[in-house]
Amino acid sequence: MAQVQISRQQLFAEGVLHQFLSVESDTAIAQVIRTMSETRSSFALVLRAGQLVGIFTERDVVRAIARGSLQPAEAIATVMVSPVITLAETDLDDLLAVLQIFRQHQIRHLPILGSQGEVLGVMTPNSIRNLLQPSDLLKFRQVSDVMVSRVVSALPSTSVTDLAHQMTQHRVSCVVIVPTLPQLPDAPENQAAKSDLTDGSQGDVAPLGIVTEQDIVRFQADGLNLAQTYAGEVMSTPLLQTSPQQSLWSAYQQMQENRIRRLVVVGSRGELVGILTQTSVVHMLDPLELCEVIRALQSTVTQKNDALHQEIRRRQALTDALASSEALLREAQALTHMGSWELDVATQTVTWSTEVFHVFGLDPTQPAPTLAENEQQYHPEDRPRLRRILSKAIATGQPFRFQARIIRPDGSIRHIEARGRARQSSDGTVTKLFGTAQDITEQKQLEQLLRSQVQQQRLLASMTQRIRQSLDLDAILSTTVHEVRQFFQVDRVLIGQFGEDWRCGIAVESVEPGRSPMLGANITPEPGEDWLKFYVRGHAKAIDCLERANLSAEAIAYWRQFQVQAALTVGLLQGDRLWGLLSVQQCHQPRTWERAEIDLIQQLASQVGIAIQQSELYRQLQYANQELAYLATHDQLTRVANRRYLDDYLQQEWNRAAREGTPLSLVLCDVDYFKQYNDTHGHLAGDECLMEIATAIGRALHRPADFVARYGGEEFAIVLPNTNRLGAVRVVQRIQKELRNLTSLPPSPVTRTPSTLSFGIVSVIPSSLSSPLKLLDQSDRALYRAKAQGRNRYCMD
Repeated sequence: MAQVQISRQQLFAEGVLHQFLSVESDTAIAQVIRTMSETRSSFALVLRAGQLVGIFTERDVVRAIARGSLQPAEAIATVMVSPVITLAETDLDDLLAVLQIFRQHQIRHLPILGSQGEVLGVMTPNSIRNLLQPSDLLKFRQVSDVMVSRVVSALPSTSVTDLAHQMTQHRVSCVVIVPTLPQLPDAPENQAAKSDLTDGSQGDVAPLGIVTEQDIVRFQADGLNLAQTYAGEVMSTPLLQTSPQQSLWSAYQQMQENRIRRLVVVGSRGELVGILTQTSVVHMLDPLELCEVIRALQSTVTQKNDALHQEIRRRQALTDALASSEALLREAQALTHMGSWELDVATQTVTWSTEVFHVFGLDPTQPAPTLAENEQQYHPEDRPRLRRILSKAIATGQPFRFQARIIRPDGSIRHIEARGRARQSSDGTVTKLFGTAQDITEQKQLEQLLRSQVQQQRLLASMTQRIRQSLDLDAILSTTVHEVRQFFQVDRVLIGQFGEDWRCGIAVESVEPGRSPMLGANITPEPGEDWLKFYVRGHAKAIDCLERANLSAEAIAYWRQFQVQAALTVGLLQGDRLWGLLSVQQCHQPRTWERAEIDLIQQLASQVGIAIQQSELYRQLQYANQELAYLATHDQLTRVANRRYLDDYLQQEWNRAAREGTPLSLVLCDVDYFKQYNDTHGHLAGDECLMEIATAIGRALHRPADFVARYGGEEFAIVLPNTNRLGAVRVVQRIQKELRNLTSLPPSPVTRTPSTLSFGIVSVIPSSLSSPLKLLDQSDRALYRAKAQGRNRYCMD
């Protein structure tokens, strides 16, 4: 017999499975079956003390199930096949001889042993076929040449145990499940066979599914009750099918791609006509025929090689020169991230240089995409513009240039710039477009960085200008959180101010509609003082993902209720004191904060700190001015208005009453026997007496416009706008009542009762014929009469 010239080393390296399942002889059958199912191995070698003593295959499992002799708890040695057909590694000289062993012994596994009897590997029909790759022979043979036409079939209602019986009875590795079984003649032997053998020439039976030896091994490993498990429940479906006219090479590739051992063969109407297995393909490789094919191929290759050698040498010089030029071009394109492309207008096919593949993130070893496929790689918003530009170039032949975004397979977005020109035929029709495509992402990122820096500077400048132009801190803070939220494109920006126990109350907030507001809430600081030092030193705390943040469980739960997923927080300093916090928050998803964003928020916080400090200084100035204004218009002892304020107020109310034609009353009052009071009780007691009397007068005035002032010494003036004489009397009577209640003061040394007042009342409707000075004079004369008449009374002018 002729030999196929494949070296022993190649045969052992490429035709032998070196990874295989092996078990010890005392391993339980159930464990072996489970391991075969998990590893999808069709066999297990049984070893004892490192030596091969048996083999256990999927077919052995099916046979044991069919006989009902499978005892899962027993050792594998009780059911293994022994002795095993083996081959010494030194005998791997001829592949055809190996094929003869497979055919002679009707086996599917051939262990290869070393010099010490150790197992080196296993040969199978599949490993041999992978070694040969006889594509030429398989391409010229059809599936119908080697398929098995008589197929064992069963109904969906058949139990898995019965399927095992059929596989054992017919020595097959699978059973095809069909809706109905073909009708055979009423012979006794056919009745006994239960009509489970289908001939492809009989009837139009369409296959539903398939159950294989490997499936039964898996069912057994899963612990199913095979007698109560039916084919329709566990069959593999839909089926991978082929046709009788398909080439064996195509069918072989289909089995390889789907990693299966058999294909169901169906006719033009979908009827079952046969089955194609790996074993039938291997049997087709007749050793003599295979040898002749190999010889013919070797002869043809030798002749072709001789003819090609001269052509190869002739072209080698040109190829080397061209390769050198192309290498330089590729290197230049790689350095500039620029590649070349060409579009055939008629066929819509695209040709790319290697660098264009890299620009689009594709494998250069794969074909370039079609124009339609390439269009899908552009950003959806840029596709209409791409179509318009290409259509215009094809219609007019004009050059073009455009920038667009592309989406790589990994999801990243890149920016490219494409330039192109048209190539026209003799009649002016555009036949091709060609040009370059360059990745300009880095340039775009630089432009974006520059724009971002400009926007940052504008934001800082805007805030600085507002701080210089306005002293309204609330307005500055409100505008700041709004502009920061717009700039950072986040869901919430807030400013909080620290209060008691370092609780930070949210003072102002800008939040995306639909998000929970935090305005008015309080943020409790983390335990310890580290956080305080952290913010006082001007650091920013960046949290990219709340769930992974180094925070306490309580803090995470607090922020989670406001949907916060990422935050950038910095302290606001008023001088050297931590005034509050500025926090930028993202709620809809986590966010990685860039260094530039952190720097910006720190600069913004510095400007806000200046605004806070400036506002505090302005507040202090306002308070000082108010205090000065108060001191300038009020008597320091009695805390009521002074004479200067009285003159201004009286003139103001005189003018108003003159315009409106309403009455204006003035009451002058004097403390009775005040000189004697001072002489008897001392000046400090006199001062306290004046203060209590001023307070009592104030309690008697019920309207906001009613006005009391110290007129001089122990005298007080009361201005009563829109009050007639009767109303003024009522006010005086209320004052007298209040004075009678001043029992805590020392009594008058003359009357031995609480101090009293004498009143002079005047009420007029102001006109140009009179003046506030005349009003004061009239009231003073009325007061004089009250004193002359015995004091502690009022007189009216």
